[in-house]
Amino acid sequence: MENVIYLSHGKHLTGGYLHEKQFAQTLCEHLGLSPSAYIEKRRWEYFETPLDYLKLFTWSFKEGYGSQNICVARIALPVLLRNLFNKKKVWVVWHYFDPTDKKQTILKIWYSILLFLARWISPQKLQIVCVAPFWKNYFEKKIGINKVLYFPNFFDSKQYIPYRNLPKKKQIHLGQESFKNSRDVIDLSSWLTALGYACYFSTNAPEKAGDFETYEIRYFKTFEAYLSEMAKSEYTLALPYINEGWNRIAHESFLVGTQVIGYKKGGLGDLLDGANGIIVENIEEVLEAIKSKKIKQINQEFLFHFDVEEAKKYLMKKK
Repeated sequence: MENVIYLSHGKHLTGGYLHEKQFAQTLCEHLGLSPSAYIEKRRWEYFETPLDYLKLFTWSFKEGYGSQNICVARIALPVLLRNLFNKKKVWVVWHYFDPTDKKQTILKIWYSILLFLARWISPQKLQIVCVAPFWKNYFEKKIGINKVLYFPNFFDSKQYIPYRNLPKKKQIHLGQESFKNSRDVIDLSSWLTALGYACYFSTNAPEKAGDFETYEIRYFKTFEAYLSEMAKSEYTLALPYINEGWNRIAHESFLVGTQVIGYKKGGLGDLLDGANGIIVENIEEVLEAIKSKKIKQINQEFLFHFDVEEAKKYLMKKK
């Protein structure tokens, strides 16, 4: 029986998970399958040692039996190995690829093998899916992968509208707490605190919440509380040290009417350009933009193209 299996792992639900799940469900609908044909399998653990990786890869090989298998790059090789000589397909959602990030050597080798195979295996068997035009161009032109599919993040725009006119507080949303953040963000929080700003990171991991010398890490029990606090912030910052996939937090900030100040890195650059965000090159420029209360009109028309209703049509355009 035809089905779509989405394989994922991790202790917390992330923006990447939301994107992958939406893609898998949209693919299921595009293929004309019933909702019951969609199967989601998830391991709720972190995998950060060689033994853990072996367990994860064994699990991925076992569970990747779908007619259509959706997974991330970390677990793609065992799924591909299982299905290399049958008629089943593997879709690899690759949010970003940056050799300068802090991933372990074993993973970097793993990814290099996968990229090599993706150059030679037909998209009919192994399809790479990316989240931004930057990454489609990167994988096709720089890596040499044929016909990378661009499937962006999508959002229920109506959900964000009620938050757009909330009164602002003297606070700065530093973005989501993540290993991707540049050290610049912590340095900047010291300067902003001295100017009387409250600074906070948001997190989806309750165990990370806490008060620090110049900032807080806030865990919001509801999505509505998170949106409300971000809408009341003067700015959201998006300052990764790596080439970002897209940055769902920055996108949501635009949707609630809070301007984003960010580095033009990876797919984040596509978002900042399209939504008319404030692009900077260093923390001095970030500070100057905040002190001068720099304002740019958010391009809501651009954001409308990422409404969830568009996702239902998106794969139809790719026929």
